[in-house]
Amino acid sequence: MYFKLNIITTMLIVISDPLLAADFGIDNANTTQVDTNKYQCNRCIEHPSLNGQVSIGLGLINSDDAYSGNEFGKDRNGLVGAVSGDMRLRSSDGLDTKVNAHNLGLDSSRFHLQVNKTDEFKTNIDYRLQTTYGRKVQSPFFISNNVIDKAANSIFNTSIIKEREKVGAGFEYLYQDYKAFLDYSYEKQSGNKEASFVDAIGVVNFVEPISSSTEEVHAGITYNGNTWSSTLQYNGSFYRDDIDNLSLIYNEDIYAATPDNSAHIISLSGQSVFLNTALNGTISAGRMIQDSRLIPMAGNPLVNWDGQVDTRDVRIGFSSLLNARWRVNGKFSFSDRDNQSSVDNFAQLEWDNISGAFKMNVPLDISRTGGSLQTSYRFSSQYRLSSGYDFKETERNYLEREINRENKFWSKITIHAIDKLKFSIKGIYENRGGSLYDSSRITAPQENPLLRKYYLADRERSGVELNINHNPLYWLNIGINGSYSRDKYQNTDLGLSEAEDYRYDITLGINPSNKLHLYALASQQWINSDMSGSSFDNYSNWLGHVEDTFINLGAGVSWIWSDDLTVGADYLFANSESNTAIDDSDYGDYYDYRHSIELYGSYALNADVGLKLSYRYERYYDADDGLVGIDEITRLTTLGEQNHNYNAHLLMMSINCMF
Repeated sequence: MYFKLNIITTMLIVISDPLLAADFGIDNANTTQVDTNKYQCNRCIEHPSLNGQVSIGLGLINSDDAYSGNEFGKDRNGLVGAVSGDMRLRSSDGLDTKVNAHNLGLDSSRFHLQVNKTDEFKTNIDYRLQTTYGRKVQSPFFISNNVIDKAANSIFNTSIIKEREKVGAGFEYLYQDYKAFLDYSYEKQSGNKEASFVDAIGVVNFVEPISSSTEEVHAGITYNGNTWSSTLQYNGSFYRDDIDNLSLIYNEDIYAATPDNSAHIISLSGQSVFLNTALNGTISAGRMIQDSRLIPMAGNPLVNWDGQVDTRDVRIGFSSLLNARWRVNGKFSFSDRDNQSSVDNFAQLEWDNISGAFKMNVPLDISRTGGSLQTSYRFSSQYRLSSGYDFKETERNYLEREINRENKFWSKITIHAIDKLKFSIKGIYENRGGSLYDSSRITAPQENPLLRKYYLADRERSGVELNINHNPLYWLNIGINGSYSRDKYQNTDLGLSEAEDYRYDITLGINPSNKLHLYALASQQWINSDMSGSSFDNYSNWLGHVEDTFINLGAGVSWIWSDDLTVGADYLFANSESNTAIDDSDYGDYYDYRHSIELYGSYALNADVGLKLSYRYERYYDADDGLVGIDEITRLTTLGEQNHNYNAHLLMMSINCMF
């Protein structure tokens, strides 16, 4: 008998007899053959919404050293203000707007605005200000209209400061499986820096102004398919220096300006996935150009420097899951730098009463070929073994050693056999060799033929890394990391012969209750290096030893006093020291330490508004034996012996609003 059942009749049958009922839930629907790419919800309504938070702070700084501005955000005393926050606005037409701001009003801050509509477009505007403060300096020299002049009986005091201000904008347009993008940024660099020149009066250190800009452009198109994607992209960079050559009153153009330059790169990249293997690769070609006027001087045959370097790069990689336990990764890379810059005969400087004749400069070409193969095998949920091999060959056309070959082997085992304890140990071995080291090919007669440059010399490196993470109690977490490595330059008679680097890090997280949270950390690092030198040609007659030590200690506590009030404190101590000895005699050292303390309290006026009061203190001190008085050494003018030694305070009140 043939009949039809309408929906109501069918539901009555299903409800009346559970034995006849089937699960028609969405989770059990078979959609494997359904194409949902073009599905859209005509009745879905995007409800407008606005949420986020804004924090406005007002503070008072008391410091006698501009260097504290690196920590507090301002280099001066008095009132400071800052605005931070995050906001997200969703409109009914599908627009999604995000705003992020951090420390606007301080000397290091950032701002980001992004507007996008799903599957249609995305645009953004960015702003970043980064300021770095250096030490105070003294000098009798000053610069006026690109002329370095010296005051008769005056010393000028200033501070080293570098500022980078960057604005940028970007746009993306999406159409089906394609995306086109364009990003532009402009960065202005200003401030000053330490510089020096050599003249008849000797070696002079002075403060050079900074005024330059960099423009960057990134544009391209991307295709995203079902199993593969690719991107064709152009990257351009354009640097311009606003400072011209500097002169003395009696000698023109004694200090060359940083030359303008540009760089252009076109690249094609892609990736594909099939079965359990992913492939990716990139090919690119570029050109770097530096076309600038040279300072006219005796022995210089060129008026203009036509600098050009052509680049070619290839990178290929893969990752394959051979089975549920075994994964293999690999990559290959090749890069070539072909220097096509000007070539001519230049007069050589005199050195140790040896006058060099005219000599042709040879542009340095360099190419690198590298590859790696890694594998990871999981024996069980408790044991995993990983191993790898890396290879790199570097070829340079005009150095004492043309070819360097480096090999690296490593292996790591991870053990999770004990409950709440994860342990791993990694061993590393590297060696570097290459072609014959022939110092006579390039070195001047003044350089000792036994000298080996550390980045070209034969070297063996061995090391070990240890990582432990343990949760012995639900309220206690312990993390321990340590490493040791040793470099041995086995065929070096003069130069760096051995170096050791070892460190440890310990962190503790303590949470005895939902209201009390504590942490502590400690880390130390030691770097020791040995070198040998000679005043003769055939053997070493002095030994040098350098010891660098670093230590960091920290602790903090956060206590939820009540539902409305939270108080806390953080402390950090940092210390570094460098000691140099020549034949067991101290040659001078460097020493610094920093104490940083923050005390704070946060009070919630209601669910959306909170207040925070914080006090920060910084104590900083350093001493560098390399700094000497302005005229302490004959024919050497320095920037003075002014180390840091200050106390700085910051009291800040801020209000935080949620919406």
